[in-house]
Amino acid sequence: YEYGYSQALHKEHQVQEALRIAKQGLEKNPFETRLLLAASQFSYELHDANEAENYLLTAKEDAEDTEEILLRLATIY
Repeated sequence: YEYGYSQALHKEHQVQEALRIAKQGLEKNPFETRLLLAASQFSYELHDANEAENYLLTAKEDAEDTEEILLRLATIY
């Protein structure tokens, strides 16, 4: 639910609210890769590179395919 809702908010340029919803979803499931990637993207768009990096590093620990995560980390660095 939270992933889809956060994406819809993001499409409406409500990035702050999208991040809040993604964080809400992560409280329920802290290792949901899609939510971690979304939260990272929203944080980055809100100019919080440290938070974006933390979400990506958390996602990297449990992700089956880390290619996209590593590409996003490279963008931050």
